[in-house]
Amino acid sequence: QRTALPLSESEIIGLVGEIYFLQDVMVEKYGIDRALEAFIGVDKAHKDFEIDDTWYEVKAIHNGVRAVKISSIEQLDANTTGQLEIITLDQGTPGTDGNITLNSIIKLFKKHLNQTQLLDFDEKLRKANYVEDERYDDYNYLFIKRDEYRVNNEIPRITSGMLPMGITKAGYEI
Repeated sequence: QRTALPLSESEIIGLVGEIYFLQDVMVEKYGIDRALEAFIGVDKAHKDFEIDDTWYEVKAIHNGVRAVKISSIEQLDANTTGQLEIITLDQGTPGTDGNITLNSIIKLFKKHLNQTQLLDFDEKLRKANYVEDERYDDYNYLFIKRDEYRVNNEIPRITSGMLPMGITKAGYEI
């Protein structure tokens, strides 16, 4: 009897989006060591990446989805300006060019790491409940686009200061 995968499909697509962003944006901008250090979302932090005086919240969505789920008020609530990064993925087909699976994007990223970085990244994956499993190859995606939005007072969002007395937790879609 096979056990269920540790990650749901929404967690799989979320981790694919975070690793895509880590690899294609953070490493390019900050280098591998600083990018890995900034990758704190797997530590159950409110933001996916925090570095210097900014932060990034990464959301991966299926192509055609018009709303992004913000699972907690804290994700877009901060005193500093940050970025909401939306990674749009479509259903992929195994064996085609550009096809991404959770296993493949992790293997590709690991090729660029030294031993210390590899240990750090493996620990982050463990915290995200990822254990390599061939069944993750059943979830295939194609990268469509990355949209970025500055999160400041002009973007629609709910902040902790807006919550009525007695409400301590909320999620919403934008």
